[in-house]
Amino acid sequence: MKVVINTCYGGFDIPEELHDHFYDDSGYEIPDANPRTDKVLIDFIETHGDDDNFYVFGYSSLRVVEIPDNATDWIITDYDGLETIYYVVDGKIYSY
Repeated sequence: MKVVINTCYGGFDIPEELHDHFYDDSGYEIPDANPRTDKVLIDFIETHGDDDNFYVFGYSSLRVVEIPDNATDWIITDYDGLETIYYVVDGKIYSY
């Protein structure tokens, strides 16, 4: 499964080019829109990012990471905006 995380201090943000995909005309987030696994955002980063799937803008450095499809759970934590994804496979916890 592909997931988007922020890899720098500052925080996760959506590229301005994709705001219409995630926010309505009044600026509210569209319900059930999960940018972390959204195919449009993932494709955008893979197309516009560098060879390692980094897309840097503003205070964000978004990266597409891949966790195993058989991960039973996953969570993203951050320290001052720098994110780590933790996931569980066969009862063991891994991080990226």
